[in-house]
Amino acid sequence: MADAVFWYGNAFVSAFNKLIDFTNDDIKIALFTDAAAPDQDDALYANHGLTELATGDGYTTGGETIASKTLAYADGTNIIKIDAADVIWTFTATRVARYAVIYSDTGVGDPLICFIDFGANKTVTDAGTLTITFSADGIIKTTVTNYA
Repeated sequence: MADAVFWYGNAFVSAFNKLIDFTNDDIKIALFTDAAAPDQDDALYANHGLTELATGDGYTTGGETIASKTLAYADGTNIIKIDAADVIWTFTATRVARYAVIYSDTGVGDPLICFIDFGANKTVTDAGTLTITFSADGIIKTTVTNYA
């Protein structure tokens, strides 16, 4: 089963206010422990209240830069989606992560975009890798609907 991915609600506000430019900003993905769960109402990386993995053993605080980013809208289906290359960390000691957060490291205050809930802690042992494989259908998507 795929890991659940959730939009941060304020990602749309940040995008409409030109604080996130997904294809041109430095978009990062960072790993977090299970000390606190993400809140979809959070807006900025600096204020999220999560506990990030500490720098060391193959991880750098702030996370990895995401490569090969795309933002697309599909006519007819009204679906907007973001996608990027999968991300791989190679650890030199045992590391444990529960969540991954995707954010703009370029925008004012580092606006949050979405987060991944692994469903349980992912433990990577010494000299192991943690790979976040995004769906073939994109990292996350939403459907544009009518408001009646």
